[in-house]
Amino acid sequence: MRIALTVLLSTCMMGCLTKVEPTLPEATQVGKNTLGCLIDNQLWLPKKATSIIGSPPVVYALYSRSTNELKIGGRRFGSGGSEFTLKAIAYGQGKATLLVDNINPENETYYYDDNESYIPLTTTSSLTITKLDTINRIVSGSFTLEVIGQRTKKQVNITKGIFDIQLEFYR
Repeated sequence: MRIALTVLLSTCMMGCLTKVEPTLPEATQVGKNTLGCLIDNQLWLPKKATSIIGSPPVVYALYSRSTNELKIGGRRFGSGGSEFTLKAIAYGQGKATLLVDNINPENETYYYDDNESYIPLTTTSSLTITKLDTINRIVSGSFTLEVIGQRTKKQVNITKGIFDIQLEFYR
């Protein structure tokens, strides 16, 4: 009996100490406020600021009913902080038209890390909306971006992007 209890407790402790590696969020369509992607094959997930009270949200989705403009974004605060915004014209489910501004990228679709602002190469970047529900305020979908640094001209691949976010309205 003692041996069985020892084996049981040891197994439980080993299972409890196993480190769970973060993964991309599941493809859901219920407004879970999830977002993730691979940036040059490295997992990227939003991260909250730890020292700021009332810090901005780490994921957001804004939609204008009058212009059909959709902004989806994510932030990663802290060391190695980064953020990106996908800005598009979306009429419902399906491919959305990404908006790009090479002069002022912060106004349109962009990716930013500690050292560089990146703009998408439009021929290889895409945004697909799998759900745009303005009644229940949910937007879900996937994205792929190939971006290039404005200063360094370094190319970065953002792949397997996925999101399921509660929608807010503006304008």
